[in-house]
Amino acid sequence: MTDAQAALQKIAQSKSNFVVHSSLGSQEVLLNILEPAQITLDPAHTTVLFNDGQRDVLLIAAQKHAYTLVGRIPFRIGRLPNNGLIAMVQGDPRLMRPYLVAVSNPKRIPGTNLMQAKQFAVFLRSSETQSWIAEYGKGTMDARPTFFPVAADK
Repeated sequence: MTDAQAALQKIAQSKSNFVVHSSLGSQEVLLNILEPAQITLDPAHTTVLFNDGQRDVLLIAAQKHAYTLVGRIPFRIGRLPNNGLIAMVQGDPRLMRPYLVAVSNPKRIPGTNLMQAKQFAVFLRSSETQSWIAEYGKGTMDARPTFFPVAADK
């Protein structure tokens, strides 16, 4: 599937098991999909993990024959052992997490190379670099690029 909201709606309607990882990032993504669509996961079939054992989430989901939400990169490269699970949803922009480039304030962090940091930020945001990012890693984990380009205000 390519629509995370439709997938979560099916999971909720079927009262399927779902494991919620303790990661704030995955919880934020999950809530940003559930809340606007007013989707409620069945509490009797929802397991909420309170520890941050990322590797445990897929093991627990496999044991419970459950769905869960984890990052694509650690799942695809095997950093999170998949325990026989497969990806259900890919390509939904709501699942894409941005990476951030930040330039330090030299008044707060002495010794900062402000000029080089700004040059690096310009390089990362350039159309040439973003085009490269759009192709980087295709065919290594799957047919999609490892990262996704962004349109940023200059």
